[in-house]
Amino acid sequence: MNKFMPRLLAFIFVSQPMFANAAPSAKVLIKRGEVTKLSPGDVKATPVKIGESLPEDTSILTGEKSMVRLKFSNNSTMNLGPKSKVVVSKMPEKKPNMINLLTGAIKAEVDKKSNKENKNKMIVKTRSAVMGVRGTKFQATYNPANKNTSLITVEGKVAMVKKEEAIKQAVASSEGVAEAKGELIDSTKNQVLDSSSELDALDKSLNEAKEVVEVDAGKYSGVQAAKQAPTAPVKIAPKQYEALAKSMGSTKKAEDVMKTTDAASELKKLGEAPRPGGYVDFETGLYVPPSEDAVLDEKTATYKVDEDLGKVDQLTGDYVPPKGVKLDAKKGFVVDKEEIAKVASAGDKEKLKRTVAKVNSLNKEIKNQIKTKESDTTPSRRWYLPRKHKLAFEILPYSETQTFNGGENDDSEFVTESAMDTIFSYEQVWNDKWSTKIALGGVEYEVEDEDSSIKEFDDEDEEFFSIGASYKLSSRWSLSADLIARRFYFLYGEEGTPFAIKDAEVLDFFSLGAKYFVMDWKKIGVFAGANVLLFGENELFVKDTSGQDRLETYDSFGLKIYGEGIYSIKSNMELKAGTFLQRITHEFSENTEIERTSLGMNLNFAYTI
Repeated sequence: MNKFMPRLLAFIFVSQPMFANAAPSAKVLIKRGEVTKLSPGDVKATPVKIGESLPEDTSILTGEKSMVRLKFSNNSTMNLGPKSKVVVSKMPEKKPNMINLLTGAIKAEVDKKSNKENKNKMIVKTRSAVMGVRGTKFQATYNPANKNTSLITVEGKVAMVKKEEAIKQAVASSEGVAEAKGELIDSTKNQVLDSSSELDALDKSLNEAKEVVEVDAGKYSGVQAAKQAPTAPVKIAPKQYEALAKSMGSTKKAEDVMKTTDAASELKKLGEAPRPGGYVDFETGLYVPPSEDAVLDEKTATYKVDEDLGKVDQLTGDYVPPKGVKLDAKKGFVVDKEEIAKVASAGDKEKLKRTVAKVNSLNKEIKNQIKTKESDTTPSRRWYLPRKHKLAFEILPYSETQTFNGGENDDSEFVTESAMDTIFSYEQVWNDKWSTKIALGGVEYEVEDEDSSIKEFDDEDEEFFSIGASYKLSSRWSLSADLIARRFYFLYGEEGTPFAIKDAEVLDFFSLGAKYFVMDWKKIGVFAGANVLLFGENELFVKDTSGQDRLETYDSFGLKIYGEGIYSIKSNMELKAGTFLQRITHEFSENTEIERTSLGMNLNFAYTI
């Protein structure tokens, strides 16, 4: 007895924390076909077994005609469909589960009673979207070929936002979080954010981001590469909704979920959203809208899909394209030549001809969903043409102080009454790295004389011209190089008068710059930068102490620092405002120099074509 008690106490002491802090896991309830897992730390995938528990950060892959059902500790369940892959990233006790859907489709049911303190019960992330499940049943699809994420809510509500917007909001609202290559990073360690911190940041951004859409039961929304925000939620075909709901154990009926008393008013609110009543293809993530001549069902505010456009699998809710046609993730509807070759009867041929005509009429709408963004360094289809054109108008009001250092305490200081540059620019954007720009404008310059009269210089000739290029080095840094010809006004000392004014000289110089992205707050990007100004040798007529003109050779150099904010009005319009400080030194012979210090602001409006 004396020997047994110490051993028992030691076992209790060691085992208690182990049981109290059991690692969160997901249990495998059902498995069909080929399903494998890659656990954290493993280098080789192994088959999934019914009844086993999968820890956090486990990736799961299903083969063709395969599926697996998981149950989480909060009683939520998730089905992973055929040819799909997910990573079960986080399963915290008092926070939402986080699922990373890499390809394929999931069907999930979230327990509304779980995690009552959180609005989002589960977070699903794809490479293009972030979804916050607020209850209770939904299906999500991600297709890596076209980068489309599609969402159908069966019961409850699911919030959806484009991943880019979610990341922007997370960076703006979460301390120590930054963005790099489309992912969240820990700015203090310059490394990928751990999954727990990522969960907190995305959960917060879903509640605060402006471009979030909330998808109600019976509706579809999608995130597409070419669109700035998720599509406006629209009702799907009632027959597809009921088949999908039944496959997930729901008894909801379309006539109840989609019931409306004013179909016309409901349709008017949709604006440019796709026509409601269409099919969602779970494999490609594409939405197949009803034809333009489809009949409206006043009871549900949905258009009835023509039978020539396909049907629904009553067991799964999957969309089945019409015979002789396939739905391609990148091309939309394409003719299946093998199926067409099998058609023999005149009646079938006529039906096929009608089907091809119907799908061709819809292909333009469908292809609008699959316009993918060009890669960062891919040039336009014709390499010698820019991808985008940006037109801008900019004004730069500033004050300038010229300090004349003549040696032997012969110093003078002159200040402008007012000065302003007005510049028009045309920028050619070749890809996401390179752009070139041409700019021209004028320089207005006023200085107050001793007798308080205003001397104004405003030539009609072109006073400002530049040509240059910029290169985006990273998500934070960009570099620029410009060759500039600008008119400068010189104030210098003269015997018998406080100062003399020399008409302008046009100076050519190089401006080499670096700009740093500081932060993004809502729709405003904040930047800081600096430019080194390199001049060649120039000549200027000056008056000596006897009042005689003489030709002086001088060298110049300068530095400009600035900060600015850019506000995105629309996807193709932006407003820029900032401040700058610039100092240029002109060095003459005999210890004589002019220091030119300018302090001002800039206001710029740009429009992208």
